[in-house]
Amino acid sequence: MQFAVTPCFKPQESIIGYCLRLAKRNGFTTIRDMLSDPVILRLAKGLKSGVFELDALLPDTASMGQASVRCVLFKKPHSILPRICLTCIAQDNVIPVSHQSPFIYRCDKHNDVLIDTCSHCTHPLHWDVDLLNARCTNASCQRPLGTCQSVLPDSLPPQDLSDCLFAGIFARNPHKLSIKTHTFAKCYHIRSIIEDGFELLTQERRAKIWLAESMSNFSYQLPITFRTIPIALLQRHLKSKNWPANEVFKQLAQCEYDNAAGSNCSVPPLLTHADVAMQLFGVELFELKQLQQFELIITTSAANLNKGVVVDISPAFNALSFNTTLQHMPTLKELVPLLHASNITVGKILEAILTQRLASSYRPSYDILTSLRVDPDCLLDLIKALKSQSTLQKLTLSEASKLTGLTEKKLLSLRENGIIKKLPWDHDFSLKFCSYNEIVKLQKAQLTKQILLQLPHD
Repeated sequence: MQFAVTPCFKPQESIIGYCLRLAKRNGFTTIRDMLSDPVILRLAKGLKSGVFELDALLPDTASMGQASVRCVLFKKPHSILPRICLTCIAQDNVIPVSHQSPFIYRCDKHNDVLIDTCSHCTHPLHWDVDLLNARCTNASCQRPLGTCQSVLPDSLPPQDLSDCLFAGIFARNPHKLSIKTHTFAKCYHIRSIIEDGFELLTQERRAKIWLAESMSNFSYQLPITFRTIPIALLQRHLKSKNWPANEVFKQLAQCEYDNAAGSNCSVPPLLTHADVAMQLFGVELFELKQLQQFELIITTSAANLNKGVVVDISPAFNALSFNTTLQHMPTLKELVPLLHASNITVGKILEAILTQRLASSYRPSYDILTSLRVDPDCLLDLIKALKSQSTLQKLTLSEASKLTGLTEKKLLSLRENGIIKKLPWDHDFSLKFCSYNEIVKLQKAQLTKQILLQLPHD
């Protein structure tokens, strides 16, 4: 590949922007006459093209800009889709690398709103020579691009823009139950997404409408906290807690549940990440795995259960039932002090309820603890039974490591090889616990070995 004209690389210019200038100066009307789509994608990511003649013209390292904040939507703060400042194009015919940051809304030099969509045909822009002519890159349009009016304050910091972008995703999808993290930012119509997010976070009326839309998609046989998974996801990842919408979301904690009649559950599939399920049920990962063994939690893939895996939590609710004889009994929330004093986790109680070892009555309320009622006398009997079981005499691998001086990896190896017996519920060796009695035996064996080593040799 030979170039008749090789313009100099300008300071703070993006690699893909330079390649567009190179194509334009060499008479190409579209960059795809010069480079293939995979090469264009690499350049948009700020990487070398793999074409020797072209890479020789590019700087050794491309500055992608240092973002002061991160966003859970992507790993790298770098957009692979174009946004341009019309003043930058008119004055310097350049696309700065800073415009590929998803955390800016305006040009950092001219304060113009960055354009990513044609106002005439509404098509998102793509990387092509027409960007340097300030024209739409849609072949059937190609009309001059116009300026945009801003609905955001002039001095919105990157952290707040990150919140607006994240909230904008939820504003457009009120029923979003999980978040997928991409390597690079790839958000079409990012300007309007940021504006939608800003409106959701700053206008209480808009927040209330969105809240109602979000909850309407979930069964009324679920507790409020389970019907508000999108709200929980949104709140968890917002970097600022001062948005007016946060006050609207906090009001959920004070609202009364209006489902007066109890009934057996018939909940459709409810998919979310395992870490969200852990938070909602109030359990640890190993307890979630125990519920999975009883098919009360179902994974949607063949991957081992971890915090990032998507799970269906509806079977747990479909196993619950309404019992009129227990409706005057205390809720689990009222019995939490007893559970804490007995060192019995909520996960263990849920397992007992869902495996019919503890009589209960389910009637949806605010959360899982206020939705379940149990007989205190039956609960005391269960606690006594659990304490008497040797399976409860367990240590974490971390505790066992401190007692024996062995690494957790070595302990896992000993357990997998049968030297340390596994706990009864640990069918796949995935739970990081071991029996206290087994660790005592191991300590005795270690002591015997040390004594033998200290004896004189013949």
